[in-house]
Amino acid sequence: MIRRYFLLPVFALTSFAGALAAPLDGLSAADVNGPAALAPQEKPQPPAKLIVDPPLAGPLSKGAVFIQYRVENLRIEPVFGPDALKVTPRIGHIHVVVDDAPWHWADTSGEPVILVGLPAGKHKVTIIVADPTHKPIDHKTVEFTVPPHAAVHHFKEPVMKALSVLTAALLAVSTSALAETKASVVLVHGAFADGSSWNKVITRLQKHHTEVIAVQLPLTSLKDDVAATQRAIARAHGDVVLVGHSWGGSVISEAGNNARVKSLVYVAAFAPDSGQSTAELANSFPAPPGSASLAKTAEGYLYLPTKAVSENFAPDVKDVERSVIAATQSPIKANAFGEKVAHAAWHDKPSWYVVSKNDRMINPELERAMAKKINANTTEVAASHVSMVSQPDVVTRTIEQALSGQQ
Repeated sequence: MIRRYFLLPVFALTSFAGALAAPLDGLSAADVNGPAALAPQEKPQPPAKLIVDPPLAGPLSKGAVFIQYRVENLRIEPVFGPDALKVTPRIGHIHVVVDDAPWHWADTSGEPVILVGLPAGKHKVTIIVADPTHKPIDHKTVEFTVPPHAAVHHFKEPVMKALSVLTAALLAVSTSALAETKASVVLVHGAFADGSSWNKVITRLQKHHTEVIAVQLPLTSLKDDVAATQRAIARAHGDVVLVGHSWGGSVISEAGNNARVKSLVYVAAFAPDSGQSTAELANSFPAPPGSASLAKTAEGYLYLPTKAVSENFAPDVKDVERSVIAATQSPIKANAFGEKVAHAAWHDKPSWYVVSKNDRMINPELERAMAKKINANTTEVAASHVSMVSQPDVVTRTIEQALSGQQ
């Protein structure tokens, strides 16, 4: 029996088997496999491999997206929790993400994914194979175009009403179940800023029940800032996605060696290598226009005059926001830029990078070079240095991708 998912018009409807999987959390491995399945294996299990076919052409021409998939070396089962990791052969389920939406759903039916109601135009669907603790194992993304004449799929009114009610209920169940498995997000601000620079991103992440902690850096030295970040990581629950903006990138490159940190996100940020200082990295490319606008106090702290905030730091945000940024900025000890990172965590952790194409504080070409060097999953946005303020949706979406393990 084929199960369908409906988008009405911007929501997804998951099957009963997938969305209502949460009440089955109490099942043990023995309940699913029986004693024979738990017998120890002489050899390690081969890795699970996801195979996803392109949408079927016939249904797609009529506005229905049929995506067939299969998983080698893993069985799709509605069983969750750490104990289920002991089952052999291994079991798991899939997560489905449509068009990089900040929400996604789990499915345990093992049947094709069917989407109806997508608007005309280009779309993409990412299917993620996850273990019983929702940890991603493998993923594939398929891209396709819904023809203009097939964008609206017609159903009888009573069916549509019933599906609308069911969609809301199933999404609520799916979201609450997945929320418990998400990692925490620790946000590290840059120089000439404070934790409030992440406000727009924080509210967006919290809408999806993600735990978020914004670090308040002393900006007195790399060592001090790393220590402040480590304290925030210690407060967080579960695994951590560590996010750094600007100078915060140098901080997370060091603090990210913490075993709790599973991935790194750089937002218009420095990504120094092991044994490299931020100053050395910045000087490896032509200086951006904003670097000449820095001012220095008698105590050796750098800050941005109000005019520099408007012209170079945050030219693409509203006047009232720029005024707040200028007023709340935290100056940074100039010597901090000369401190070297001992071991860059990006050598060992998956990374994401958001390049600000209109950055006047860090050379955008340097950002691209850093993103390439650290082998980051890279997104470019037409934004100033403070993309988390002017383009919070893009930044939030990238963090969500790091949370779900999408590449």
